[in-house]
Amino acid sequence: MIKKDYNIGLDIGATPVGFAGIDEQYDPIKLKGKTVVGVNLFEEGQTAAERRGFRTTRRRLNRRKWRLSLLEDFFDPYITPVDPTFFARLKESNLSPKDNNKNFSGSLLFPDITDQKFYEEYPTIYHLRYALMTENKKFDLRAIFLAIHHMIKYRGNFLNFTPVAHFDTSKIDFANDFSKLNRLYLNEDPNNIFEINLQNVKEISDILLDHSIKKLDKQKQVAKLLLLSQNDKELDKINKQIATQISKAILGYNFSLNEILKIETEDKSKWKMDFSSADIDDRLTNLISELDESQESILNIILSLYSRLTLNGIVPSGMSLSEAMIDKYDTHKEHLDLLKKYVKTLPIKNRKEIAEVYAEYVGNSSKKTGP
Repeated sequence: MIKKDYNIGLDIGATPVGFAGIDEQYDPIKLKGKTVVGVNLFEEGQTAAERRGFRTTRRRLNRRKWRLSLLEDFFDPYITPVDPTFFARLKESNLSPKDNNKNFSGSLLFPDITDQKFYEEYPTIYHLRYALMTENKKFDLRAIFLAIHHMIKYRGNFLNFTPVAHFDTSKIDFANDFSKLNRLYLNEDPNNIFEINLQNVKEISDILLDHSIKKLDKQKQVAKLLLLSQNDKELDKINKQIATQISKAILGYNFSLNEILKIETEDKSKWKMDFSSADIDDRLTNLISELDESQESILNIILSLYSRLTLNGIVPSGMSLSEAMIDKYDTHKEHLDLLKKYVKTLPIKNRKEIAEVYAEYVGNSSKKTGP
């Protein structure tokens, strides 16, 4: 076999890799009677974020199984003596009645009182949880297990990365928080005061707690209402920027912490952040060493306002999570009754369309959305 020098040309894309072999005269070479030219297709590479997402999901599910297993081990010595097959029935409660592999039939949770009566008294798990919190009576141990099981299985998700320790379920006292901020700003710089207009507290509170107002509109309105004019054009311009950054911070937008704290810095990028970011704890820890006591207190108040407003978007102030979910259940039930009455006024041919729209709304549509 005569060996000849050759060159390989590659055309590398995101998924395809093209190749061609040529000799020193730039003519295509052949190997086993075939011209050395072609393309290979590869699966698109996953980003580190995608792979990390899969790992996170696996860990989350494994930890959930571990928590539920631990809970069952804790309750087993107390439930098994009074209901030996409770946990076995519970594992089959999500199977279809037509499943031939089922070992139990009928009421799987409460055969003695029937599941129907239990659900009539507690239509949702939140009704049961609320009853356990508020009613002074002895409850069935199995019902207590189901409530705790639900809390441990679905621990909650605020749809952002804010650490749980930052959330506060107490009622938001804007007047007190804003008064504290005014005193802290006075301590920081008595000659160049930023002051929140306390006369607008009620209006600011109403806007921030109104779920019907878009977040961007809230931010713009609150920024204006926070500002108390100092009758100094240059000072008002600075204070307007501070009010804007505070309103952005408490509503979860990107903001400049150095402007809120009146810190002069050349490296402004390290002071730009939003409280919902995954690394917010680390970033704040690194910055706190550069703050004095008053500045740190200002930061803590604004962070607390953000956390409580975020939680209020899910559970209104003054209500427990169970109360909020029961309220949503009752409201949905009322709206569904109105919808049913409306459907009866429509021609029969249109009723099916409305039923399908409702099914999509509640996530129970039979339509295929994928290919």
